[in-house]
Amino acid sequence: MADKKLKIEKLAAKSKWKNIAPFMQDKDVEVRIAALEAIAPCEDPQYAQVAAFNLNDADPRVRIAAAHCLARIGSNREIESIRTKMATESDENVKTAYHDCLRDAKGGKREKTVYNPNKY
Repeated sequence: MADKKLKIEKLAAKSKWKNIAPFMQDKDVEVRIAALEAIAPCEDPQYAQVAAFNLNDADPRVRIAAAHCLARIGSNREIESIRTKMATESDENVKTAYHDCLRDAKGGKREKTVYNPNKY
């Protein structure tokens, strides 16, 4: 695990986003989290679908990392997937993170209507 996390850090330092993306589906929770956190700064929507897949993860920490990643790189469709997941989420920490991510979502061609505080 530590080797993979170190590799992710090195790849991020070199902006090798396409080499980080496969780690978002690694079997190790900590590796998935590290990959999601590393790829978010690229703000490239081509990685949003893979990140959105992690909203279904069994580990709440991965779901939170995925939401934060999507807040930076997701299009309206992926941001809406956070809203959809919020409706069925049972973990209060994850719900709070989803709420924050909807509020903070930026970039791309997002509409101002993505976050509606009256819905929560």
